[in-house]
Amino acid sequence: MIRKGTYAKYNGKEYRFVDLDDGTVNLVSHNSEENGFIHYDNDIYIKHVNVDTLEETYIINPYAKYKGEIFGVSNAEDGKVLLATSDAELGESFQFNLVDKYFYSKKVDLIEVEIIEDILPYSID
Repeated sequence: MIRKGTYAKYNGKEYRFVDLDDGTVNLVSHNSEENGFIHYDNDIYIKHVNVDTLEETYIINPYAKYKGEIFGVSNAEDGKVLLATSDAELGESFQFNLVDKYFYSKKVDLIEVEIIEDILPYSID
């Protein structure tokens, strides 16, 4: 699974989170066994906590290195990832599909790419 979005360390574990802009966040888990998390929807569990209980907060922006070039990346299914670019020359040279005006994408096997994560501090005000 490709990590993307806002993350926090809480009690030594990493969770995705949603900033509620009131000094609290909702931590997100897919593990029904997590202590204090309540069922939200399908396999999603949340825990409402104060910001001051978080050990660290950050944003993860993933990229993929594919055949020497860097592309935007997101999850696909069955061991594949979805690569994306708005660079027409690059998209065409790598045989990406034009999916929207100025937007190209292509599914490739996860083993064909190197996932690179740009991790930046996230400040909750």
